[in-house]
Amino acid sequence: MTYKNSFLYFLFLSLLFFIGISDYRETHSTEVDNSEMIEISKELKCIECDGQNVYESNSHFSKSIKAYILDQLSEGNDRSTIIENIRLRYGDAVLMKPPFQQNTLVLWIMPFLILIFGVGFISYKLIKNKKS
Repeated sequence: MTYKNSFLYFLFLSLLFFIGISDYRETHSTEVDNSEMIEISKELKCIECDGQNVYESNSHFSKSIKAYILDQLSEGNDRSTIIENIRLRYGDAVLMKPPFQQNTLVLWIMPFLILIFGVGFISYKLIKNKKS
């Protein structure tokens, strides 16, 4: 093999190597962004749907929120910043887990009160039926 052929062969292999690396980096960074977008969108509630998170929904709202999350991730923003920006724009209703605040205290306490009253009512009926 001549010097010229060796050089062309080396140049060709180098070109293939660098194309492969750049393609891998683009694919890998997209997967990371998509997995982060999925995790964030699972924490947000679709306000157009009934009980679905943004990730599971195919509504216009969910598609726009997913695109917004991807844009914010590509700009380098972190999860908490993205969620906070969406919360400020749409309110606490967009969060799958509402924060514990005074105005949401009833939402957090009511399930436990219903459970306690239900168990108490059933116990009362069972004791009353045993005495009869």
